[in-house]
Amino acid sequence: MQTHVHSGALFGIDALPPDALVSAVHEETEGNPFFVTEVVRLLASDGRLERADDVRSWTFAIPQGVREVLGRRLDRLSPDCNQVLTMASVIGREFSLESLGRVSNVPRVRLLALLEEAVDARVIDPIAPVAGRFSFAHHLVRETLYDELTAAHRITLHRRVGEVIESLHAAELEPHLAALAYHFFEASLADGDVGKAIDYARRAGDWARKLLAYEDAANHYERALQALDLKGAGDLVLRGNLLLDL
Repeated sequence: MQTHVHSGALFGIDALPPDALVSAVHEETEGNPFFVTEVVRLLASDGRLERADDVRSWTFAIPQGVREVLGRRLDRLSPDCNQVLTMASVIGREFSLESLGRVSNVPRVRLLALLEEAVDARVIDPIAPVAGRFSFAHHLVRETLYDELTAAHRITLHRRVGEVIESLHAAELEPHLAALAYHFFEASLADGDVGKAIDYARRAGDWARKLLAYEDAANHYERALQALDLKGAGDLVLRGNLLLDL
């Protein structure tokens, strides 16, 4: 069911907000009333609502009010629980017990207890009916944890996550190529070790193309080219082939 809100009450303007803005706010907040209000307040304070019809795409930072609410919820958790959740935030919105265990090196029994603590606090939810899989209750919870990482720690964890995915799914990498491309690209931004980033991005593009997911394929080829740029002069033959793929 779609809910219509009077624009004068929420947006402070004398017209209905553009569909693109409504969709972007809904995607960012997932319909949470408090998050909606805070995002709209931020947009209004920035003056972006006054020229809403001229904006082609909408991006939002997490409003300070939302950060404070999420921060208070996370502060109620134990330090160990926050630490493993921070590692999980690098894996993604969804993560498995097995992958998090390998990334964190926390013993399984202890890790289960920490995840149960997070479930009780409604920070994460089990993904039924799949045993051992979890999802952050809201993507902003995951983003809040992720943003707290230092750049060096974030890069280290991305490489570790990539290596764990390689190990767990060595027999069938295709469904995980996009994740591998993402994690190794993020890891390469610091040390310039772009070999795996390029390889997985290109393979992810080829796989997406086989599935007729052409926009995804193009995004992967573009990421491969971005990774190649990190090498400086790079391989001209490889660059030419990637441009042809794109």
